[in-house]
Amino acid sequence: MAQLGKIEAEVQQMIEERQKNIQEIKDTVKRSKADADREIADGVQVITALMRCIENCQDDLNQMVKERLKSTETQAEGLIKELEQEIEDLTNRSLEVKQLLHTNDHLHFLQAFTSLKDPPPTRDWTTVEVPTSCVGILRRSLDQLEETLNMEMKKLRDAELKRVQQYEVDVTLDPDTAQLELNLSEDGNQVHHGGVVKKLPDNPKRFTQCVCVLTRQSFSSGRFYFEVLVKDKTAWDLGVVRESINRIAELQKVGVFVDYDEGLLSFYDVEARVHLYSATGCTFSAELWLSDVTRLSAIDRVVLGITPGGSWFIVGLQGCRLPWERPFSSASIRGGQVRGDAYNSR
Repeated sequence: MAQLGKIEAEVQQMIEERQKNIQEIKDTVKRSKADADREIADGVQVITALMRCIENCQDDLNQMVKERLKSTETQAEGLIKELEQEIEDLTNRSLEVKQLLHTNDHLHFLQAFTSLKDPPPTRDWTTVEVPTSCVGILRRSLDQLEETLNMEMKKLRDAELKRVQQYEVDVTLDPDTAQLELNLSEDGNQVHHGGVVKKLPDNPKRFTQCVCVLTRQSFSSGRFYFEVLVKDKTAWDLGVVRESINRIAELQKVGVFVDYDEGLLSFYDVEARVHLYSATGCTFSAELWLSDVTRLSAIDRVVLGITPGGSWFIVGLQGCRLPWERPFSSASIRGGQVRGDAYNSR
């Protein structure tokens, strides 16, 4: 009977665990639906605002072009009238001169010549131009559209940050994991590189090669958010790792695999035959080169040996400290170059 009671208790516990799993799945779906509805609402709001702005931009563009054309036409009409008046005055002067040429009245000739010897007042038309260009009107309209787009993007970024900040957690740094050159504050909220290797008892949790430190708190589900002040730091690494991260061994050779057509970028520990990380969904739009080799050697003063290996690019690293088992948030393809934070920065 006792055995049956134990079995019944175990079965009941399994049922409760699965019911809990069902509820967690339902909660996840509920959150996903709320997120989807919010994204759709935000998208409708932004696109509506942009469409309204585009319509206003079109109207303003048409209005400005028409006003510019109207101004040109008005100015041109005024100039034409002025030219026609000058032509009329000059024509009259020409008739007066012709008549004077055939007069026999010497007194009249002398009197008329005095008034006719100076040409009638006219404008210097070599400096007169009629504005005909509408260059710049479209650009100014698009500048206004860009300003509106930037404002909407700022609203979206602010809203997104505000949403993720609601999952903020309080974390502190774990001194048992800190590499021996790192100094932690007493409250565990600050860390800096001391430049001196401290002598402390061995601890399997401590990083020995990689200049890293982990938090005391860990997470296995849900959502969490934390902030790190990096002001005035010229170089730093930040991310999340698995508990199984290699804290002692040192990478000797890193394999980088690129599938151009599939948009895949993968890293491997060649010696341990272990996959480290893959960045998927990359967009390759130009020729690719291996990048940041000079920076690696400059930081750690090591020799980098690049050897071909089939469809691989193998980078041999000797004595280089690399915090590998973490997401490579900056591993990406930009400007035709392979970029990644696959090196340790201090």
